Amino acid sequence: MRRFFCFLLALPLLLVTGFATGVAGAADRASSDVPGSGAAAPVVGERISIPALKTLDGKTITAADLKGKVVIIEYWASWCPFCQKQLPYFEKLHRARASDGLVIIGLNIEKEEAKARTFVDTRKLTFPVVMTTPAIDQTLRRPRGLPVTYVIGRDGRLLRIETGEMFEEDVADLGDLVGPVKK
Repeated sequence: MRRFFCFLLALPLLLVTGFATGVAGAADRASSDVPGSGAAAPVVGERISIPALKTLDGKTITAADLKGKVVIIEYWASWCPFCQKQLPYFEKLHRARASDGLVIIGLNIEKEEAKARTFVDTRKLTFPVVMTTPAIDQTLRRPRGLPVTYVIGRDGRLLRIETGEMFEEDVADLGDLVGPVKK
């Protein structure tokens, strides 16, 4: 109930900032620049095969690295106010649950890698961050809008898709999908 009232109170602000973000962000990218943009999203239960991804620090994440782990993939951009607010929640979750088999991957959609690097360095994000590629966009068929969060279970099947801002407690609740905290 509390979330509903918070939503109602924030709705006018969300509409105004969402419009402003869309206008400002549109100058930085065009929908045709993001392969797969606007295509139907994968459905819950669908097996997701993540292609090899190169992180900003030069490491490669392969499907073998992700096997048997819960994987959260967060599409984001530095100009997105909801992403700016939400990514620290994912950092907190990463620090708390990485040792339990949770992998969080930040997937930046900007054309300039330097913008992503600056954001990651400034916010001191420690989970892997990659730049979007046609291969990952084709796999996830990213819908329009940011942020978009995909949660993939240990069996490689899609558990959830969240579009838009998530509250801190909602991000923390994603840790429950990993299972009990290891002692």
